[in-house]
Amino acid sequence: MWHRGDAGKARDLYDLCAVADAEPQAIEQAAPFMRRHGAAFLQRLQDNAELTRADFEAIDAIGLPRDFDHCLGQAQKIIEPLLRALES
Repeated sequence: MWHRGDAGKARDLYDLCAVADAEPQAIEQAAPFMRRHGAAFLQRLQDNAELTRADFEAIDAIGLPRDFDHCLGQAQKIIEPLLRALES
């Protein structure tokens, strides 16, 4: 979300989930950007789910294969609490 902000792509979703799994403490460092762009990021992924899914499945990644729906759910679990905290 640092580079593309609210115009996130499938690769951004993949990277978010990879970082959350491998270095969960790094998520806190990215929290300000997720608070700023998180709602638009999630909305874009949901609005363009089929295209994003195809792009996600085409990612040539080393290591653990990731499922689009799982990663989308993981992103929601990470970002939505940050957005709710802004409302408080």
